[in-house]
Amino acid sequence: MTATTPLVAANVATSNPNASIGAPTAYSLVAGDVSSGLSIPASLFSGINAGLNYKQAGFLPERIRLVVNTTTAGTAFSIVVKATQPQTDVPHEAVPFPSANAGDLTFNVNTVGVYYLGPFTSAQIMQPDGSILLNFTGTLGVTTIAILNQAYAPAGPRG
Repeated sequence: MTATTPLVAANVATSNPNASIGAPTAYSLVAGDVSSGLSIPASLFSGINAGLNYKQAGFLPERIRLVVNTTTAGTAFSIVVKATQPQTDVPHEAVPFPSANAGDLTFNVNTVGVYYLGPFTSAQIMQPDGSILLNFTGTLGVTTIAILNQAYAPAGPRG
């Protein structure tokens, strides 16, 4: 699958501790997104230095929540949040964060309503380039998606 990247900064709201945030603008999923998937670029997240690998300095972890609104049901429509692809420079070295091995996450969003998916940590769903990959199954109805993002400092190893 070749993912498209139609989301823009307006589709992401970044929260700060003890502050209010404006709601992000929802992006309407289209048939091309469903057939190709979505790649949400790292540039849309405040804490990430785009292009840095996980173990490099300067990477600030994120908590990400997807807000999905289905106003017209499709047929068995689901969102698949692709798991982090762990990477290491040393053969047979354990991955630096255990959540990378959790696998893809699939959510049925077919019924009319608003769904809050997550929160996910960057260790679970961000790819080595900092992007987030979404795939879809089933037949699309009328569905929009937006992202709530919060930088955080984990207490221990990422995960």
